[in-house]
Amino acid sequence: MLDKITILLVDDDDDDQLFFNDAVQEAHHLVQLFTANNGLDAIQMLNQNPLLVDAIFMDINMPLQNGFDCLAIIKKNTCLQHIPVIMLSTSSQSKDIQHALQLGATRFISKSQEYVEYKTNIKNVLDEVLCKRSDDTAH
Repeated sequence: MLDKITILLVDDDDDDQLFFNDAVQEAHHLVQLFTANNGLDAIQMLNQNPLLVDAIFMDINMPLQNGFDCLAIIKKNTCLQHIPVIMLSTSSQSKDIQHALQLGATRFISKSQEYVEYKTNIKNVLDEVLCKRSDDTAH
């Protein structure tokens, strides 16, 4: 039996949200997807129920609070820091990738990849999340 994965997507672009949703649904059918349009909304959602989310996929460039600032807050919060955060961006600049990883991001996925590669990367992350969750419950 396949487990359901709960994801929070933090992205202010409606088209990117639809594109991500399509990729996730093709990669893993049992996904519950929540969305936030910026880092402030994401932190508010996470503080209301920190155990709700298995993984966070987050854009860098957003209004009110960008992805880097939100990531830093998540990784400093003992109730949230265990949640894997995967940065999504149209940027593939090494300085952005390094900054995200230094702040505690699990992975960095470029939105500008070909759809098949983008979907494969998302599927790999979802598989890793399921494996880690299985390992955690086995102990």
